[in-house]
Amino acid sequence: MEAFGPITKPAALPPGGEAGAPQYRLRIGERDIGVGPGETMMQAALRQGVIIPCGCGQGQCGTCRVEKVSGEIDLRHDGGLSPQEEAAGYILACSSRLRSDREIKLR
Repeated sequence: MEAFGPITKPAALPPGGEAGAPQYRLRIGERDIGVGPGETMMQAALRQGVIIPCGCGQGQCGTCRVEKVSGEIDLRHDGGLSPQEEAAGYILACSSRLRSDREIKLR
């Protein structure tokens, strides 16, 4: 049996963010969103009204699996992706932080 708590919407970055403008840009379909310092892709997307399906929010369940198109990330999951999925170019939005501008595809 698994139980996950409710997903809460992260607070918006204060005007100007921690270090001014967003650190990176994330393209999801036709949307470009700003990603602040230290934010996961999931946090940035939710803050800007883009819904990525999510279960645990901790990199365990794989519900937020998306396909990377371009860019670099720091991915730290807790078993939510198999080695084959990683090799095929999938990442988890809940536990991925950008290291460059990036584009992803929702599945």
